[in-house]
Amino acid sequence: MNNHKTMTRIGSRAGIVLFVVLGGIFILSIMIMSYNHLVRGKFNESRELLKHLRAMKCAQSISRYIVAKMKLDLTDPATDANAPGQILRTAFRNNSEASINSDILNKWMSQIGLSDLRSSLTGNQPFAVTVQANVEVSEVKSLNDGNGFYLDFEKSGMLTFAVEVSVDQATERWHETRPFRVVMPFPLPITKFNLYLRDAAGGDETKFNTVTIATPDTGKVISNSPRPLVLVNGGPTNPSTPEDVWKSRGWIYMGGGPSLLNRAAGHLEYGQNFHSYFPSADKPITLVFNFGPWPVGSRQVNFSVARWGFAETVYTGPHSQLWQKVLQREFNRYPVTAKSRWASSCLHLFGENSQDSEISHTRVIGDVKDRFLEICYLADAATKEPVGAVISMNSAAYDSARSSASLIPGMSSLFVEKKLIYMPNGPSALGVPSLVDLEDVFQSIKWLTNDGSICYYTIMSKIDDCSYNETYDMIAQYTSTNQKIDIPPTDAAPLTSEKAFQLEIEGIDTRNIAIDKIAAGSDPTLGMARRICYEVKPGQGESASALLKKHFCKTALRLNLGNAVLRVVTGGTGLALANGLGRHTGGNLIVDGPVTLGTFEPIMGSAFESPLMIMAEKGAITVNNSGANSTVAYLVALDPAGGEIKYSNPNSPMNLIGGIAAHTLNPANIAGGGKMTYNISLDPTDPAFMKKYVGIVIGPAGGEI
Repeated sequence: MNNHKTMTRIGSRAGIVLFVVLGGIFILSIMIMSYNHLVRGKFNESRELLKHLRAMKCAQSISRYIVAKMKLDLTDPATDANAPGQILRTAFRNNSEASINSDILNKWMSQIGLSDLRSSLTGNQPFAVTVQANVEVSEVKSLNDGNGFYLDFEKSGMLTFAVEVSVDQATERWHETRPFRVVMPFPLPITKFNLYLRDAAGGDETKFNTVTIATPDTGKVISNSPRPLVLVNGGPTNPSTPEDVWKSRGWIYMGGGPSLLNRAAGHLEYGQNFHSYFPSADKPITLVFNFGPWPVGSRQVNFSVARWGFAETVYTGPHSQLWQKVLQREFNRYPVTAKSRWASSCLHLFGENSQDSEISHTRVIGDVKDRFLEICYLADAATKEPVGAVISMNSAAYDSARSSASLIPGMSSLFVEKKLIYMPNGPSALGVPSLVDLEDVFQSIKWLTNDGSICYYTIMSKIDDCSYNETYDMIAQYTSTNQKIDIPPTDAAPLTSEKAFQLEIEGIDTRNIAIDKIAAGSDPTLGMARRICYEVKPGQGESASALLKKHFCKTALRLNLGNAVLRVVTGGTGLALANGLGRHTGGNLIVDGPVTLGTFEPIMGSAFESPLMIMAEKGAITVNNSGANSTVAYLVALDPAGGEIKYSNPNSPMNLIGGIAAHTLNPANIAGGGKMTYNISLDPTDPAFMKKYVGIVIGPAGGEI
């Protein structure tokens, strides 16, 4: 019995153990199942999070790619209308937000390789991936505040880049908003000028007449004399027609009171053949009109009026005795010892005769006077040689002259209706006994005036100062022959009074730009403040030039402004730019103080590309011209208190490709002369400018430009 009880007790224990073991197994199974479920959930959760992370990274990468690609294309100089950069430029010149959006999405986005980028980002992804990208333009505002000259397309606005990426069922959206600005990087219309001087005269109307040219027999500049600065318009060297030449760009503004600009003498290095008179068949002659021939005595003669712009060729050139006798009273009034009036201007407006490529067809405007001579003469009809010169005065003036010290000895004269016709060579020059025989000839000559008066009533031999407009409008400045210069056709040669800037710019008529308003302004940057895209402002211990190199240079010395307007804040101390500067892309560099720069890197390819402007808000721009290369920039220093362009070595020739706009210019600072060639890429009326050099700038995320 005890055994039975013992066996029962043992069986009960075994059941309990089995229950416990089975219970443990069950609990362990549940725990294992729970753990597996937990691990699987965590795995699925991690996988979903990874999908979202991948979608976010992909969206961010695509958005940044779109921004970077847009910036790159906007600085691409390609001019092909189908190039991505040109599509963007065309889009941003629209003023309609809807039009900009449409062009970007439908014409540009399809060309930037988004599908290839997506493939590279998601090529190994086992899940289905979809990408949607959008660019939206908003808050477009014109820069024109009514206080400056702005083009229609100059504006600011916001760009919103939105990219949505789905990886399987995980969807992420990336948004970033950036400001943008569309600007003309150079102020208008200042860039139409080779040379713009707000106050040229500075109270001295002859300050630019500093170069004395030797006689026409040598055509050389007198030894140790300052050299003239040759201004070249930068246009084509071999235009197909003369009209093309006259339409070429190239303007000079001489403001701030009267300035006297004589023409250069001589006929070689700086000769002005096409603005000087040589009464012989082998030299160009500027004829205002020519009548005849008529029989006078034993000869056939023509009556002609010739004008030329520089008197030194008269008293030292061919037939100088003849002309000086005719104009003795004028020579007494302006004696040749007054070199400031007789010497040539240090600004040589039309290039060197020896090279056609350096002939500039430039219009000069402002309060400018010109010295010119006008000779009315009788010439042998066959040889064109003068046989006598003619002056005209009434009888009272003749009596006064005859009793004065300026009476020309041996005067032989003819009065026609109380007007004196004087020929210093006398009747014998024509083989006639008396000048009375010429009375019928002179009365038969008609000048096409409104009142029909005869020519010697209105035209006479004289030395005179006249406005440059008169000289330019009446005398040709270009010829393709060496015999005669014809007055150019009106359609081909715009009058200086018209200020014909030729083409419209984006629908704005530029032909009547008020130059005087620019001259009278006090803003040394000509309204560029609203166009500034970036500002470089060094902190304590920082260098402005170092920051400029770091952020706005392609390499150490190659500026990469991207056609933007950049202002460097130096606290008025100014900025020094090293020699060897280059241009990767152009733009406008504005400094709040004086600027020093040197010659640029050797020109690779065309110099007429990537136009660069350097502006000093205060003080002068000093050019270190000791280098062998050109300085390739348009220099602007219009500060009324010291805005001028200086050269570190005034006696070394200037070699500038660009232009100058300054408050003043001291001829002593350009005594070495040289050459200033207008960079035609600066011309905003040229369609190529719009295709390549308009500044379209995209700012930092959330920032302002």
